[in-house]
Amino acid sequence: MRQGLVHNQKNEMKQFEITTNLLARYYFTLFESGIRNVQMLVEQPREKGIAHQGTLVDCPKTSFIYWFDNDCHVSYTLASGLHGEGTDRLS
Repeated sequence: MRQGLVHNQKNEMKQFEITTNLLARYYFTLFESGIRNVQMLVEQPREKGIAHQGTLVDCPKTSFIYWFDNDCHVSYTLASGLHGEGTDRLS
């Protein structure tokens, strides 16, 4: 999973990747930091086979919503893509 942080005032962006083996720690840290619920909403996903490379799922609109213990929430929307490497696993 790749995510980016943007500092709007400085017009800077930092992108980082969370590998599959770190996902459990990533979500554990989120929930220990006051996040109560994480929602991922995927709209109009399209699956495309890529010869000898697996499957690509293109999602023109994906939203993430983070709900905090104090009932506040943060949401963002982006285009996303998932790549499967010939197995049932997506990365």
